[in-house]
Amino acid sequence: MASQVNSHLPLPPILLTCTKALAIVRIGIGAASFFAPQLTCASHGYHVSEPYKLLVRMMGHREVINGGLLLTAEDKEAKDGGIKSIRRALLVGLLADSLDICAVVYGFSRGEVESTTAGILGSAAAGAITLATFILRAL
Repeated sequence: MASQVNSHLPLPPILLTCTKALAIVRIGIGAASFFAPQLTCASHGYHVSEPYKLLVRMMGHREVINGGLLLTAEDKEAKDGGIKSIRRALLVGLLADSLDICAVVYGFSRGEVESTTAGILGSAAAGAITLATFILRAL
């Protein structure tokens, strides 16, 4: 796919805003999951017992890392303004969100996840995938 943005021009502000917004949401969700796993999961209708907080924290720090990668991907000094780095960061998030949907579907099919929780988590991942795809297509 050919880039629609001239590699010698700065990225359009709307793309930067969307990219930064997605990054900040990832960091926020990740930080909340890391520091308050029970509260974060309860807001999604998912109860996490004490022994499983560690797993939620592990998911949380991955979201923070993905968000940080995306937040810092723009490079005004690079020839392309960081487009290659932004694409790579978006693809990492896209893969993570796609696998989240697979995990939700698998858990739901086994009766491990209630329909409300599956809907919330699946919709959140689908929303992130949609925004990342929109940005990728525009780059």
